[in-house]
Amino acid sequence: MKIKTLLISSLAFLSFTTFDQDKIKIQIIKPVEKWVHQPKDTIWIEADVRSSEQLHNISIEVLNLNDSIVLYNKNIHTHANAAHVKEFFINPLLEKKGLKLTIKTNDHDGKITASQTLNFSTAARKKKSSK
Repeated sequence: MKIKTLLISSLAFLSFTTFDQDKIKIQIIKPVEKWVHQPKDTIWIEADVRSSEQLHNISIEVLNLNDSIVLYNKNIHTHANAAHVKEFFINPLLEKKGLKLTIKTNDHDGKITASQTLNFSTAARKKKSSK
């Protein structure tokens, strides 16, 4: 009886492991969570996207959380099973603002198949001291 229970438990664990391999995995490398960027800094966006099936579209968006203005966006069309994203933009903000990076994958019909977000921010421009 114990062997039968152990076998069933093992099969259940293996089925969950197999299921996890079918998911699309998005790992954001840069920017770092909660990192603060200065005005005019180059903000690097780097991520690894992997799938057990062909990817179709990877979209990148940086949104200003204070007013929902999109500061950067790009779509990458691919038919590979993996992609290494490496993009950058110059921080145009002079005030302290919260930002959200979202990386999504879409299928041929435009349906979102996976999404990963990360929050970071910008600092206020340093005031010049008067002498």
